[in-house]
Parts: sequence; structure tokens; C-alpha cells
Amino acid sequence: MAALIDLLRELKLPAIFGSSFTPSTVMEQISREADVPIFMIDDDDLPGEPGDPEHSLLNMKVQNIKTLAEALGGDPTFMDHFETYNVPDKE
Repeated sequence: MAALIDLLRELKLPAIFGSSFTPSTVMEQISREADVPIFMIDDDDLPGEPGDPEHSLLNMKVQNIKTLAEALGGDPTFMDHFETYNVPDKE
């Protein structure tokens, strides 16, 4: 883990990414010691509630792209007009 922290410091990366499958204590320690913020990518729960227009896999991917864009210094609003409600939720 020390080598990873050293590498993050050396590369001066703007962010590290985690998910619900990443142990939070490990990510928090890496983030703290490397002084790099953590951005969480949702890979488990669809946004909204079943039946809501935003409750879709496609919308979850759009939200993740927006998180990536923001974390890497981009403008996440480029995805604001991407329509995700046209894909019905099949549970």
C-alpha cells in the first residue's frame, strides 16, 4: 500500500475512484496519505425508485460518467441532456 501511495503522490493524480465493493477504510487511508480525494462510482444501486424515469441502468452509467468528469476536472453538465428515461426498467 505504501508503494501505491507514493505513486499517487508522484503522479499527482486528481482523484481515486471507489465503489461499494472497495473497503472504505483502505480507500480512506490511501486518500488521506496521498492527499487525493475519493470519488465513489455506483455499481450496485439504480438511481431513484422503481417506476421513476431515472431508475435505469443507463441513468446509473450517466451519473457515473458525470462523477468521472467532475473528478478529472471536466464539466459534468455535458451529460445533462442525455435522455435515460426512454429505456424501461425491467425488474
